[in-house]
Amino acid sequence: MFSSITVRWMCPLLGMEADMFPGISEFVLEIGNSQLWVIAICAIVVGLMSVVFLRYFKVMRRFIGETLSAMSLRLKIFIVFMLTFAFGLISYDFISTGHDLVDSLLEGNVIWYIILAILLYRATMLLAANNTGINGGMFVPIIALSALVASLVAKVAVGAGWIGSEYYSTIVILGITAGISGMMKCPLTAMVFSIEALGCSGNILPVILAAALSYIVTEAMGAESINEEVVAGRIREINYGKVPKVIDTFVTVGRNTFAVGKQIRDIFWPQNLFVLSVKHGETAGAEVDSHGDNTLREGDILHVRYMTYDNSATKEELYAIVGEQRIESRRAVDV
Repeated sequence: MFSSITVRWMCPLLGMEADMFPGISEFVLEIGNSQLWVIAICAIVVGLMSVVFLRYFKVMRRFIGETLSAMSLRLKIFIVFMLTFAFGLISYDFISTGHDLVDSLLEGNVIWYIILAILLYRATMLLAANNTGINGGMFVPIIALSALVASLVAKVAVGAGWIGSEYYSTIVILGITAGISGMMKCPLTAMVFSIEALGCSGNILPVILAAALSYIVTEAMGAESINEEVVAGRIREINYGKVPKVIDTFVTVGRNTFAVGKQIRDIFWPQNLFVLSVKHGETAGAEVDSHGDNTLREGDILHVRYMTYDNSATKEELYAIVGEQRIESRRAVDV
């Protein structure tokens, strides 16, 4: 909220547009209750597209990681670059971040078969680039992919007479909401983003409906967040050939360490580390805090379990929280 206020105040002073898509409020009309079923169809279609996209990501990862394993990284990157260059000569909409593409889609200036071609190409190249190791942002490209799918749905809805042509852009915007919710698995972020940045302050119920239905579809079909899939893939790539271990041990909260006085939930523990139990030391006192005595104190003994590829590095992170000490593994199991 404070960020939004700051942007609204600073942008006019600097001669900049405060909206992500300038003039978007002109395109977004209020959806009536009798037309919500069209939004529901759009959200379900975008949700199904999200599932296909996420599964396509795994197929692309296997293809590049296994079928093309003998190909050098430089050659893979060169092929991605040449394909991007070639299609960029055809149209900038194939290779742009997607911002200008969304502007064109909102205006309804793109023919359906061109939309389909751009959708297939952008989805393939986005996943190919990420699986090759060419890391880039996912947020705006996902907005573009969602807008492409929603635009196809909007054209069908308008052509079939389900809804007036004046609502075409509104369906595209709500499709973007559904895409963020479904592909990134963050429905609350999708709702807030739509209301703040996409001019949907007059369409609260359609926004909630679009985000919820898309999320439910992806959850029902077991699809993971694209961000989590990308991060998991990078972790596997970085730790290729290493054997992860599960460590089960006890650590003691040292004097004047970072953990003292903090709740377990408020500490950024090492990756994949879980605090299974806390045994308060004899000098900790008998007082009970507002969270049920979960505040860590000097001398507390923590039962922790974690999975790691590099136990020395994980121990160093743990030392920074509870203090340096000798940690003996009660159990270490290769995964």
